[in-house]
Amino acid sequence: MRYDVAIVGAGPAGSTAAKVLSEKGLSTLLLEKATFPRDKPCGGGLQMRILHRFKYLNENNLIDSYSTAIQLHSPSLKHHILFQDDVPLQAMVLRKTFDEHLVTLATESGATLKCGNTVQTITVEKENIRIALSDGTSEESRMLIGADGTWSTVAKNIGMKPNCTHIGICVCAEYRMSKKTIHTLYGDQHQVHVHLQPHGLAGYGWVFPKKEHVNIGIAEFRQAINPATEKKNLQKHFDYYLQVLKKQKLLPTHLAKTATHGGVFPTCPL
Repeated sequence: MRYDVAIVGAGPAGSTAAKVLSEKGLSTLLLEKATFPRDKPCGGGLQMRILHRFKYLNENNLIDSYSTAIQLHSPSLKHHILFQDDVPLQAMVLRKTFDEHLVTLATESGATLKCGNTVQTITVEKENIRIALSDGTSEESRMLIGADGTWSTVAKNIGMKPNCTHIGICVCAEYRMSKKTIHTLYGDQHQVHVHLQPHGLAGYGWVFPKKEHVNIGIAEFRQAINPATEKKNLQKHFDYYLQVLKKQKLLPTHLAKTATHGGVFPTCPL
């Protein structure tokens, strides 16, 4: 079968495109190298304008919680700026369930999902695009959308070179906590905390409280450092950041260890 559109990458961008195109009557193939449910290194915070644009996110119970206050901390921790409102300033999601639900919405709209295969090659023909997959099969489409992240296989196959200097690198972890502990630490507002340049990091750290989880992470902007002379261990920075948060009483003193995850993200258009 030749599809109207093939989309590589079933993250929020890819699955949203698949949903919209399927609703418009286009035969749509959604390709994903992983299988669901799967997690991603991400804070899981959404700006409210996203919910205003995609109202079905609220209608389908995809939002885990909301925060009505955000506090910024200076590098020295001596200065703070608090933003608060009666309405939510940020929405929170759990990527493991959020992404899977978005994919379900896409398939319910008519998209075909194919998981567990990586794209090997892409051949652009006169009136056709041929996509060779790792299981030895191939798919055909009239159009192709690359929604496969910073190191996009689609971009590489069509000759686009990613800018390796304009990226950020993050390390994060999601900790499960009781609702009572969440309320004690972050209040009724589920207050978000953002630390600027913690411990000299060329970036920031975040604390995103959710319903029964809190996501902690740090991010470094690679264009702000000289990789040849400034080689930093981000895992050690993350461990230091946890200690800072405990001293500020933004985390329990005894925090159960959990796995950390790392990833990259673009800081400029691809």
